[in-house]
Amino acid sequence: MRKAARAGKALYEAHVRPLDAARLAGRRFLVFAGIGHPERFFETVAACGGTVVRQRAFPDHHVYAADELRDLAGAAASDALTLITTEKDAVRLTHGEAPEGFIDGMEVLAIEAEFDLPHASRAILDQAFATWRLKSGL
Repeated sequence: MRKAARAGKALYEAHVRPLDAARLAGRRFLVFAGIGHPERFFETVAACGGTVVRQRAFPDHHVYAADELRDLAGAAASDALTLITTEKDAVRLTHGEAPEGFIDGMEVLAIEAEFDLPHASRAILDQAFATWRLKSGL
């Protein structure tokens, strides 16, 4: 952010808004994520009313091995927990080595970014197009 600010780029604040968060309330989860800041995802699940009983953080862009996923499923089953992960991880799992039934047996928490200023997304697009036009000579 400092680098963008020094370059005169506009900065817009946003927050994560979980979609269909109410379905997590009162449920117990083994939460796992291979994203840049997995603890934020764990906190989001808890903020939705889900109880994070167990959590497992993986490195960002982690490619899940079948044995890791079997371990997660076994740990969740032993404590009667539901597995839950991010949309980003779910996409990687559909292209990986997920054991049969793994994906169908887990929850995915969809989120969206919500800008604090309602016009922020329009301003970002306007700036991107202006930069493109300038570079393209249009």
